[in-house]
Amino acid sequence: MGLLIASLLVLAFACFHALSVTFLNPPAANRAFPARLTLAGVWLAAGILALMADARGVTYNALSVWAYATLVASGVGLAIAVSERDQLGLRVKRAVPRGGLLRALAFPFFSGSASGILWACLLMGVTSVALPFLDWGFRARPIRSETAHRILTLFLYSFSYALTAAWLRNRFLSEWFSAKYTGILALFLAGAGIWLPFLFDLLVWDMTFDQVMRYSQHFGSILTVLGPRSLEEILRHELFAGIWAAAVLALNFPWLLKQVAAFFRAPVRSSARQGASATFRRLVRKPVSR
Repeated sequence: MGLLIASLLVLAFACFHALSVTFLNPPAANRAFPARLTLAGVWLAAGILALMADARGVTYNALSVWAYATLVASGVGLAIAVSERDQLGLRVKRAVPRGGLLRALAFPFFSGSASGILWACLLMGVTSVALPFLDWGFRARPIRSETAHRILTLFLYSFSYALTAAWLRNRFLSEWFSAKYTGILALFLAGAGIWLPFLFDLLVWDMTFDQVMRYSQHFGSILTVLGPRSLEEILRHELFAGIWAAAVLALNFPWLLKQVAAFFRAPVRSSARQGASATFRRLVRKPVSR
């Protein structure tokens, strides 16, 4: 148990260090790279620790906590991603790897909206796929199916709200609304989806808080999914969230595809020192007029 706590403290320190480096870097730099790379490593290490803790009987909820922590990290990553710029800066272009395979591997970790959205989807996608396999034969008390589907549904809702905010900003608000506030717009939409139906039930139907949490089936409300729900109810929300996510992905597809194409077509640039040397050589070769 002591080793587990010490390992978690080391992972937490790594996260805070990566985030501090991200905030200290200038906006024009590839700020997201150290944070996303470190968080991916912490996610993998934490998953291994959770599996070991459950397998050895230290705790029987470590994998569930790991999955929910991944959900939170992915949701925050989506809110940050839609708030990032959708064009590569000069310093980011200089950091793009040369080879096509290296570019494909590096793309989810680079700064940019499309990169961040893909990073969050990969993190949560691998978690959702791996969780049932990690459950088989390793744990004394397997994760309930409701929990796994609940986590996936919550991520689909987060994805839908984030990309809906990005589409609204790109389609209607680009002249008045800066991209860096898109994450705030997504949080506002999610809050409206939670509280407006909730207040409607409380004020119009005169329901109690417990009745709303147990019986209300408002699609789009994250609070509804967090309440006590059967697997059938969660699956209905999962279907609705999946359709919504596919729709907003289709609406944002040209915007995302443009960013992906710009990344893979970015010219290979030499370093600043090499550029200065080339300029110096051109000046030396140029004949001096008398």
